[in-house]
Amino acid sequence: MNLSSIMLLIAMTLWNGVYGQQSQKVTEKRLSIGMQSQRSPYGSFVDLQAGMVYNLKDAGNHQQDIDLVFGYSKVSAMNIMAPSSKSLKSFKLYRENVLSEWQYKNRGVLVVLKGGEKNREIFEGIKTDGELRDAFEEWTKPSGRKSSDRIEDVSVGDYILFRSNQKEMYAVGYIADFQAKEGAEYQGHVLIDFKISGR
Repeated sequence: MNLSSIMLLIAMTLWNGVYGQQSQKVTEKRLSIGMQSQRSPYGSFVDLQAGMVYNLKDAGNHQQDIDLVFGYSKVSAMNIMAPSSKSLKSFKLYRENVLSEWQYKNRGVLVVLKGGEKNREIFEGIKTDGELRDAFEEWTKPSGRKSSDRIEDVSVGDYILFRSNQKEMYAVGYIADFQAKEGAEYQGHVLIDFKISGR
């Protein structure tokens, strides 16, 4: 085999690897996620790639897998945070357990988008990892759009964007429903339709 053939073979292998990653189908998951109440039957710690939701006690055994933490505040309503977020200190149970005791806290970037027909069309059109990454870049491009390790005041109809720093993973979620008794929202749960890359 001559040098040209070897170079062509290497180029094709690299192209197929990149294209294969870009064209891999996203994983779609519908998750019911609780706020911070430990009396809720729904956990508030999410492992997106596995599609698992854990309560506080069980989440400690899966620290390296947890991508998102949910909570509810009277001031800032629904909060979604990366485990590394210092904003966890606003929630007593998280401050005493996660911030103080966890050895492994995944980092990530979150953005919230308000609902709308254009965003709905983009969300529904995402079928592959590459399309999800492209949509993330497109959605986060506008100047002044805030990205953080915590988003707050998230409502039904919103879209949440997430990029994991550790897992090379992107996700977008549509907030489909939130059920809670008035005055006891911290005991409620949210239903989110996720599209996840990086598997």
